[in-house]
Amino acid sequence: FSFAWMLSENVPPSAVSPQRVAARNTPLNRLLWIVAQGGGGEKEVELRRTELEILAGCEVSDQAVVDSFLESLQAGGLWHEYFLYADLAAVVQGTLFVNGNVVGRRRDGEVDLSLGTVPGSPVILEDLEEWVQELNAWGRQEIQDWAHRSEWQEPPQDSTPASWARRGGANLILYATASPVPSVLTCRWAGPSGQPQPLPTGLQEMLRNQGVRWLAVGGAPHADIPTLVA
Repeated sequence: FSFAWMLSENVPPSAVSPQRVAARNTPLNRLLWIVAQGGGGEKEVELRRTELEILAGCEVSDQAVVDSFLESLQAGGLWHEYFLYADLAAVVQGTLFVNGNVVGRRRDGEVDLSLGTVPGSPVILEDLEEWVQELNAWGRQEIQDWAHRSEWQEPPQDSTPASWARRGGANLILYATASPVPSVLTCRWAGPSGQPQPLPTGLQEMLRNQGVRWLAVGGAPHADIPTLVA
């Protein structure tokens, strides 16, 4: 967090002191940083503040805003309930919905398919319905693990996946951030402008042969509404 703050405000390392870091390392600033990593930002946090003030009929403190985010992740909270029932992939009336894409490019330029892959399994599932069921079952198992073991058994000591795996849902977090396998959450198939591109011909045929006419993707170029790809 302190390193990100230095970069955002062009603070040279020589000017950073424990006192300056402590002054910036408030619960609200930590929340702003966390939300920004997920594609949100200050606007999202301030909208929550506005909502709380409308409900309360008065101004609310920074801590009240932070608490509302934390409470939403506790049992019975909005985001906690959402995660329990959310799907990683869904087929609705001939449209396949995913957050990222079912195809993407590795850094070396090679094409990777998240379609058919389930973390922890070496098998590539060719049947679309079976893959959706297996992927969602894996995701729900991870969420249940997170619900029961949401705190660190031992804080991470370095940036390796093994070091970050000591709490519930760690594999799902990895799948959404730095997945070792192609992920429907992070795969992107876009041109230089960031706009989604038509799927490779072979992949189009594969999906259409299993009743999928449209692919609905999110995250890029925008996360507010899905983008339909033929």
